[in-house]
Amino acid sequence: TLEEELRHRASHDSLTGLANRELLQERVELALSAPSREQGIVAMCFCDLDNFKTINDSLGHPIGDAMLVVVARQLVEAVRPGDLVARLSGDEFAILLEGLEDPAAATAIAERIVTVLREPIVVEGREIALSVSVGVAVARQDTTTEGLLSEADSAMYAAKAAGRDRFEAFRESMLARTVERLEITNSFKGALARGEFFLEYQPQYALADGRLEGFEALLRWQHPRLGLLEPARFIAIAEETGQIIPIGRWVIQEACMQAKLWSQLRGYPLNISVNLSKRQIEDPRLVEDARSSIASAGIGQDQLVLEVTESALSRDPERAGHVLSALNAMGLRLAIDDFGLSYSSLTYLRQFPISLLKIDKSFIDPLTDPDAEGGAFISTIVSLARNLGLQTVAEGVEHDIQRAELHRLGCDSAMGYLMSPPLRSHLATPIVLHAGSEFASRK
Repeated sequence: TLEEELRHRASHDSLTGLANRELLQERVELALSAPSREQGIVAMCFCDLDNFKTINDSLGHPIGDAMLVVVARQLVEAVRPGDLVARLSGDEFAILLEGLEDPAAATAIAERIVTVLREPIVVEGREIALSVSVGVAVARQDTTTEGLLSEADSAMYAAKAAGRDRFEAFRESMLARTVERLEITNSFKGALARGEFFLEYQPQYALADGRLEGFEALLRWQHPRLGLLEPARFIAIAEETGQIIPIGRWVIQEACMQAKLWSQLRGYPLNISVNLSKRQIEDPRLVEDARSSIASAGIGQDQLVLEVTESALSRDPERAGHVLSALNAMGLRLAIDDFGLSYSSLTYLRQFPISLLKIDKSFIDPLTDPDAEGGAFISTIVSLARNLGLQTVAEGVEHDIQRAELHRLGCDSAMGYLMSPPLRSHLATPIVLHAGSEFASRK
């Protein structure tokens, strides 16, 4: 009847046909009532697709909607017949689990959801890779409807922070992280104008003669209430909210101006390296922003080195290729950061106009043990880079034995706490004025 149809529409999502938030809340309240508790454990899975916004923006909303319909069907098939699957908004879904024998049953379902959505889906003849982050919360005797949703949501964000494409079970410590996350999100507005962000600089030296080659600029945030924030506490949130775009633009501008000042003091051009996030690579203004920053500072194009991670390149390799080619055509140099952590590295060396390989610290650490196989890995990377005409930079050098072995193996440059930790600009300036003698004497 018409009345039944209107009632169904009021309680279900129009796109996927799943339950909506209102129906989910009603069912959770019922499940948490005393009589229902006798039927077993109640739990919630909160699911958020990884990188869906990027896919939606690049392929178009019709494709995105079609993807959500497919995902909805996969979620229903991944859970038990009586479980309620709801679409909350956008690419967020929640699943109410009732009558569980133990909490492990909830995590088993979450693991199955992650596995199922890891498989590529086909939409309008196009194969699209997806993944999902899932948070799991198990109701206690005093758990409320909003409390269960909030705890599952907190666990989902923990899964995002831990690398995505995974599930996390709720822990009490996650609540503090959720509160902090909300505060950080709200604090982005006006933080640049208030001067809360600043850069630290870590020097990079040539291994052959100890010559100072330049610095890597590292972002920090002096939050008015939370204190000094390391990037791990706010970069992922800046990425998800899009705030990384204006912040990253400021970093490039600031770093280029500092490179100009230090180059004048040193008497020869010093390089400045800046990390690019995934969202920045997708920003249509990136190329022009880089061009403008170089021009305003008055430095050479080849003094600016933009570093990208393999994960940033894998998100949309075709788009990344166009952007990196445009940057390379301007004369900028491009580096793969944390090189060696993924087998895809070799593919990227052929596909993108890379100039430098920054060897991850995990490959440098074993060099302190003469009997370890670390030297063989470094030798292979250095040989590969040399054959391709690329420069190699070792990250995380902390011991002189590492520096000596890297030099022996033919690595070009190094940076790390052996030479200097990251420093504020006024503390790094003495390095610019006096660099070389102490490091070179260690050869």
